[in-house]
Amino acid sequence: MHHHAAHGYALIEGLNKLGLEAYPADVSTVYRVLYDLEAAGMVTSTHETEQTAGPPRRVYQLTEEGQAYLASWVQELEQTDRMLHRFLEAYQEHVEGDAAHTHNATQNVIDQEGAQ
Repeated sequence: MHHHAAHGYALIEGLNKLGLEAYPADVSTVYRVLYDLEAAGMVTSTHETEQTAGPPRRVYQLTEEGQAYLASWVQELEQTDRMLHRFLEAYQEHVEGDAAHTHNATQNVIDQEGAQ
């Protein structure tokens, strides 16, 4: 929807292509969120003019306000990503430090027992 208008099923397929297939989106939830986004002015919708086997599909397009909100949300996600990476790096350093401390303490006990 960021680059072109899309219907709900196409959006779900797009999420899967982004690597989110392990977290399948519920179709009814996707359409409910799209409806709410439209009510909030973040997206607009029209009926697709192409003939399909079923009824005309509703396609959604981000508005300028929706584009701005998406950009802001992406910035927040990037900040969260940086924070999580810093935490994971600090945690790994802590774990490695504990492992080195445990190894040194164990070696000291072995050395002391060998000296007796």
